[in-house]
This record gives sequence, structure tokens and C-alpha cells, in this order.
Amino acid sequence: MLAISPNNQQMKNSDAKDLLAELTRLHNYLYANEGLSKEAIFKDISKIIAIKLYAERKGYDPLSASTGAADKLSLLYTIGAELSQVLQLPDFTSFTLSDRALIVALESLSRFKLLELRTDFLSDTYQTFFAHYHRGARGEFHTPYPIVSLAVKLAKPKPSEGLVDPAAGAGSFLVAAARFLSATWGKGENPDWSIEEYVRDKLCAVEINPDISLFLKIRFFIEYSVEPKVISGNGLVFALENEESFDVVITNPPFGAKGKVDDPLILERYDLAKDWKEVHGKWIVNNPTLLRPRPPEILFLEASIKLLKPGGRLVVVVPDGILQNSQAGYVRSWIKQRAKLRAVISLPSVTFVPYGTGVKTSLVVLQKRLPQEASQPAQKVFFAVSSNVGYDRKGRTLPGSDLERIAEAFEELVEDVTKKGQMGINHGEAGFLVEESAVGERWDAEYYLPSRFQPEQEERSARRIFSAEHTNTEGLSTYKLSEVATFKETRLSKRKLSPDTLVQYVEISSVLPGIPLIGRAELIPVKDLPSRATYTVNAGDILLAIAGASTGTEKQAVAWVTEEYDGAICTNGFAVVTPLPEKVNPYFLLSYFYSDMFLEELRRLLKGHAIPAASLSDVKNIPIHLPSRHVQDLIGEEMRKALEDLRKGLSRLKAVKKVISPEISMEVLSLVKLAWL
Repeated sequence: MLAISPNNQQMKNSDAKDLLAELTRLHNYLYANEGLSKEAIFKDISKIIAIKLYAERKGYDPLSASTGAADKLSLLYTIGAELSQVLQLPDFTSFTLSDRALIVALESLSRFKLLELRTDFLSDTYQTFFAHYHRGARGEFHTPYPIVSLAVKLAKPKPSEGLVDPAAGAGSFLVAAARFLSATWGKGENPDWSIEEYVRDKLCAVEINPDISLFLKIRFFIEYSVEPKVISGNGLVFALENEESFDVVITNPPFGAKGKVDDPLILERYDLAKDWKEVHGKWIVNNPTLLRPRPPEILFLEASIKLLKPGGRLVVVVPDGILQNSQAGYVRSWIKQRAKLRAVISLPSVTFVPYGTGVKTSLVVLQKRLPQEASQPAQKVFFAVSSNVGYDRKGRTLPGSDLERIAEAFEELVEDVTKKGQMGINHGEAGFLVEESAVGERWDAEYYLPSRFQPEQEERSARRIFSAEHTNTEGLSTYKLSEVATFKETRLSKRKLSPDTLVQYVEISSVLPGIPLIGRAELIPVKDLPSRATYTVNAGDILLAIAGASTGTEKQAVAWVTEEYDGAICTNGFAVVTPLPEKVNPYFLLSYFYSDMFLEELRRLLKGHAIPAASLSDVKNIPIHLPSRHVQDLIGEEMRKALEDLRKGLSRLKAVKKVISPEISMEVLSLVKLAWL
């Protein structure tokens, strides 16, 4: 490869951008004139790029602008046959494009000297070009480079370790791993180490789409002149045939796919495809012979762990539903028996939007358990919540990415043996630690976020027990919410009511943000109540919204049930809370539901991205920090007076609305104005 000076390199980087623009223009031209699919055109352009680069490396350079059209075609096939022998692929001798189109493509690329471009720029240009024409058809959303880079830093592969991606796609994790090791081991300090040998001997890619497999081979040929072991096949089958063969797995398996894996020959070999049920808080296989079609992301988790040697590391992109939903509890239970949770990094919902999906995801780091695992001391689990991955939902650069700081925090708090177990300066900033024994059924990072109202020496625990005996550093007695209030559990039975009986129905939208009163209720017959109409409420109850986008925010819906709504029906989007006056001042509890302390706790319990919601069982365990009864009564009395004023104001407002009509006289309007003054 030519040595390039900094100024010349800047020019070559510009050439790489020009090359991407030219490839895109060429693709669009051929798509409009050849009548072929975008994928078929992309495949042929990829072959031409590889043949041109191979020709330049060999010094042939027969595809320049000065070469005649007929000679170009002849040389294209001749050099393609030679490259097929080098890569042991037959593909470089066959094209879908017509001869005329091949000439257009060769002439379009003739002004570029690929060998003069830095290979990583050329490789990335090719990857960007590829991403334009392959996205999301089967849930294979391409992983953004900032996430790829973070995943490799978390995995921290070593030169001696075998690394595989069982759902390799464009091979971004493998390319990044090779670059990571080139940067850390290829600076002359290890003269016996060769990046080419590492790529050839230690990297392995499995990809079910043969066209993408070809792309992956070409990309590595562009960057390293050699290719890793590329298997064109099903990663789920590969894992069954290569158990405990690799030290590291880094992958982003298909997720959000339209279909599930239902091949019985695959399902029968996977534990997570069996029929599971929860019994007394533990997940067991209910029927070993009953197989359940599963989303690919679930089976790939099991496949990845199968591929690891004992002690091996897995870094995987996981939809948040697997980490938090109760229905996926069997997945977490199975994993916990076979691997240790090392880290969870929550990614913002924007992460995959520019690539075709808005599914909320996290990066999860697991380590396969050793046979003698029981004798090893417990570790701490690293959690972090990213709010900026370096780009917005349209893919535009966004300054202030926190991914590098998260990688550094992981290195400091987990990997650095000189600081292992310490809560370093990054605690609460880029990442934080949780005792392994304190990690409960949920694994989402937001659930374990340290509260600013929590004593610093305490660490978040999903199973932390709150009781009257627990008192925080400010002298506030702490209880579970269920210790100071009861919850409506009995559901409405429509069969016990006449279908035509009119009832007041309260939705979350019936409560105005920041005003703890029901603004209005819809009067409808029982037969027309929606399925979510669940609880009968009584005067003195508190309606606490536990579902919806505003839950846990400053727009939290909370309402005191007044006498006029006694007996109304409300949606199951509310928790119906009845304060126990002997334990807490009811009006104080109403005001507490607006506090930052409470909203932070409620927010961390939310599950789901589209419609976030907290389970009633989790809400019951929210800690309530109570001051002395005297202080409660003072605050509660102010809230009671405020409610009275609000009720009077709403009554006046309703009266004014009734007065206003098209026939209203100016005299009446003046009287109303005077009344408000």
C-alpha cells in the first residue's frame, strides 16, 4: 500500500466520500435501466470493486479509462476468475448485469485508485453503501458504528482468543475487533503478531443470507487482503455443531422480526424453545415435549452461550423487553443458571431509528460460568444509561456522546483489577455498580439507577425490604406503599350490572396534569364500557396513573376521588390507592405522589417502550419516606385547602360555561367579568 502524507490523506478521505456518491449514483442508474433488484445490482457492483482492488494490488491496473470496452470486459472476467481462486468463491466469474451495464460500471469507477485510499476508509465506504440497500427485511438491522465500538471495548478481545458472531450481517463487530487489536497490539511492540493471521485464524462469521456473506468476504478482502472464516448458514444450527468453541461472542441477532423460528429440528435442541411456567417464583419447564416457536433474538441468546467456552464472554444487543418483561422471565432465569451478568448498558430509543426500527435496546455483557463457579466470590454488576449515542433519529451527528465515558467507567469499575469493587468517580455519572446478589428478576439498567434521595452508602436492590424500622439519614421513616395504603384488587363484574345502567367512567385523560382532581367523567352504559374499565372507586380513594407516557414525569396523573365520583368506574391504567389514616395523613400521601422522590421510583419501574407501564405488584413496594405525623398533618392540611379551592374554581368555571351561549347579551357578559374580578 502507498505511504500517504497527512495532506495527501485528507485528499484521499475526500476521495472516499466521492466514491460513495459515485457508487450511489451508479446503483441508481443501473436500477433505472437494467430492471433488476437493488440487491442484485449491489452484488455485481461489489464484485467489480473487489476485482478492481485486486487488479491494483497485483499491479495489473487493466481497468483504467484508457482500456477499450471489449478489453475491459475480457479482463474483468479473467481477473475475476483469478480472484475466485484466491477467495475460493465462484461468484466473481458470473454477473447479472448486461455487458453494456458492466462497461458503464467500470468506466464510472475508472477514475478512482482504490489502492491509494486508506483501507479502513474504503471498507467503511463500502459498508455505508451496503447499508443503503440491506435493512430490516428480516429484522437484521445494521448496528451503528458507535454501538459496535462500545461492544468491542466491553468484550476486550485478546489476540489469542477465538471470536465469533453467529448473526454476522455486514461483519461490523469482526472488523471493529480486528481494528481494536491492531491499535492495541500492532504498534511494533509485538513483532510476532500479525493482524492478517488473526483475521484468518481467530475470527469467525456466520450469516444466513448468502449475498451478505459475500459482502462480508469482500469487505475483509478490501481491508486485510484475507478473510475470516465465513459460514454461509444458520447461526442457530452452527451453535449446535460448535458448542464451547470460542472465547468471545459479539453479536446483534435479528430482533423485531416479523416471524418466529418454528423449525422443529432446531427447536428441539434449544431449552428456551420449551414450554415454561413460573411456579412459586421459579421458572421450570412445564412440558419438555411441547415446543414453542420463538423470536430469533431469544434463541440466539442461548446459541451464543452454547458457543462460549467456560469463562468466555458474550456482548449482545438485546431488546429491552427481554430484560424487563415478566413473560420473558424464563429467559433470564435460564441465562442466570449458565452465565454471570457482568454489565447492562441501556441505549436510547433513537439508537436504531436511522437504521429502520425504534425498538428500545441495551448492550448486555455475560460471562459463561465455570464448573467451579460456586467457589468464586460474588461480583458486582455494572449498569449505565446512555442518553446520547452521537447522532439523532435522522442519523445526523449529535455532539456530546456519552459512550466513551461509559466504556471508561466499565474499565475502571469492573475490568481494572487495581480498582475492582470500588465505587469510582464515575459512580452516578457514566455508570454504577450493583451487588450481584441484589440484581433481581429485572435486568434493565433504569431499574437500578441510584436515587438522589437514597443514602450514598446503600446500593440499589430489586429485593430491598422497606419497613418501619428502616430510617434514612434524614430521619424520615421509610415504608412500602402497601404498608401505608391498600389497593383495589377486585375487578368490575359487568354481569352483575344491568347492561343499560349509566355509570361514570374515568380515563387517565380525565385527570388534568398537576391538578389532583377528576376533571370530567364520561357517562356511558355498562354495556359500552371498554375492556380496560376495571375498578369501582370510592370517595377518599387516590387514583395514581401507572401507565402511559406521562407516568413518572412532572405530568403525572394523580386524582383525589371526591363525593361526586363515588361509585365511578376507572381504567386499569390507574392504581386505586386507599390511604390508611392511622399510618399516614391521606392528603399528605396525595401530595407525596407529586414529589421527585416518588416519581423517580415510579419511573424506574416502567416496562415497555411504546406504552410504558408499571406493574401493580412493583408499585406496592415503592418506598415512601414519611416525616413526623405533625409535619404530615401540616402539609396535608395545605393540600386539603388547595383541593377545596380547586373544587370551587372548577364549579365556577362550569357555571360560566353553562351561561355562555350564542344569544348571550353584553350585559350578562359584563356581569360574568365583574364576578371574576
